[in-house]
Amino acid sequence: MKTLNKLKTFLVIFCLATTGLVLVTTSGCISSGSPHETVTQDKEDHDINARVVASLQATDYQFPHVKVETVDRTVKLTGSVDTPAHKEEAGQLAQQGINVKMVINHIAVR
Repeated sequence: MKTLNKLKTFLVIFCLATTGLVLVTTSGCISSGSPHETVTQDKEDHDINARVVASLQATDYQFPHVKVETVDRTVKLTGSVDTPAHKEEAGQLAQQGINVKMVINHIAVR
């Protein structure tokens, strides 16, 4: 009976230690930079996103069905437009944004 209790105790400790190790290891993957860098990058991404949205809305077409997402200075455009020229224009406007690293243009032409 004592051997069974010792085995159960060992298994519980082993499981807790393994779980703790997994949590510690994966928590480093969630945030690759310091908290200051993450906050700064989030603000920069937000500012880039707002400027791209504003530039799209400042055109005659206004791109009503286009969604803009920015992560790590990469702008992703999704949604739909009426013509290939509108798709190209949206991509160019996004690329002209300040601090934009890359534009991924996934806009569909209806």
